[in-house]
Amino acid sequence: MERVAFLLEFLPYIQRFRNHTFVIKIGGAVLQDGKVLHGLAGDISVLYNIGIRLIVVHGGGPQADVLLGRLNHEPEKIAGRRITDSETLEVTKMVYGGKMNMEITAALQRANTRAVGISGVSGGTVLAVKREPTLVKDPDTGMEKKVDFGYVGDITRVDLELVNTLVSHDYIPVIACMGVDGDGNILNINADTIAQEIATSAKAEKLIYVTDVQGVLEDKDEPSTVISYLDLAGARELLEDGRVSGGMRPKLLNCISAVEGGVERVHVIDGTAEHGLLMEIFTNQGCGTLMEKYRNGGDV
Repeated sequence: MERVAFLLEFLPYIQRFRNHTFVIKIGGAVLQDGKVLHGLAGDISVLYNIGIRLIVVHGGGPQADVLLGRLNHEPEKIAGRRITDSETLEVTKMVYGGKMNMEITAALQRANTRAVGISGVSGGTVLAVKREPTLVKDPDTGMEKKVDFGYVGDITRVDLELVNTLVSHDYIPVIACMGVDGDGNILNINADTIAQEIATSAKAEKLIYVTDVQGVLEDKDEPSTVISYLDLAGARELLEDGRVSGGMRPKLLNCISAVEGGVERVHVIDGTAEHGLLMEIFTNQGCGTLMEKYRNGGDV
């Protein structure tokens, strides 16, 4: 009877979300354990097989850092963002567009989905310009300094023709976080930002950030302080008072941009939790942080 009750709880969500679009961004930190990827692929397969239209975007930062370490090249980041010199760009192309993209695509195919690995370069899906040197406030020192991010791109346009073609033929596009400029130069682009821009352009019902933390935390060092529900005002307050720092800060800015751009709901969840993706989508209590424009109950 318990299983029947669980299925009955799922049913309204299935009816609501069938034929709607979800964008799922998978962080590289989640993908360091093959068992986690296997479980996550199974959850995504459930969504796919009940008729939800899926677009997957992925990173691979920790995996790129490992390879950079083997090459005796120290990764450099500021305010949660990677600086990409020429050697780092070569590594990110190999790791994001090669190793990680193929592994995620293969895992999804093993889970009985029709996954296709591409990148933001494919079909000119993510068009960008090389970022100019930018004034950045160092969260560790509080000082502003001009930073040259190297071969990092800022998105100018998202072209979803290829993505929509794949989705309309029941494929799941698996998109590596690279883009291209007007001269065909490849640029490294933050995966959270690509996911946000694609979700906005696709008018997605949901954007789901799959991370290795429980959600947005009041205290980054205390997992029990996860904030289960946020509206735009609450998210801005967290940023203004400095309670969110490190890599979660730019992620929360992307959440705000997505909601302001018309995405109905944005979720930040722990992808290492067993069936966390399904629990967040198909139960009222969820398991991470749900964000929407205005406070209206926080369900689904």
